[in-house]
Amino acid sequence: MEILPYIGLGDYLFSDDFKTIELKLKNIDFEIGERLFMDFKCKTIFIEKYGLLITFKEDNYSVDCFEITEPIVTYKGISILHNDFEFLKKLLVNEGNQLIENIDGFRSDKVGIGVYCDLKKGELTKRPTSIIIYSKGHYDEKIDLDDIIKYYLNDRK
Repeated sequence: MEILPYIGLGDYLFSDDFKTIELKLKNIDFEIGERLFMDFKCKTIFIEKYGLLITFKEDNYSVDCFEITEPIVTYKGISILHNDFEFLKKLLVNEGNQLIENIDGFRSDKVGIGVYCDLKKGELTKRPTSIIIYSKGHYDEKIDLDDIIKYYLNDRK
């Protein structure tokens, strides 16, 4: 499956609603679930065969992100999970991407891709173990700090 920045992953598009994705999966086994972030519930579809979790936006009218752990994903023809983590960083930087790094990986908002490794004995694994392909606005969500504090203090109204 080819990553199409801010368009989708292979045949699965960010503009697809829940029913459309279900129809595209008519011959593939999948599980329906939900993901909870604070008070937001989002439907999910998990396709074990691909190690693919599709998370929908709260309204279920479009896809928020694709998270994948199986080596079937390519970007410009290059297998993401079959390549060295440092090679992938250089590839994206050489394309003019500014990377946002954290403890277990990096993401590029220019192409909407996050690449992550496992931490073993305090070191990152040589190859990535998961990828997130995200929609525009995925990291732009503005959540008020007061709301987060109230949520964790169970002071929801």
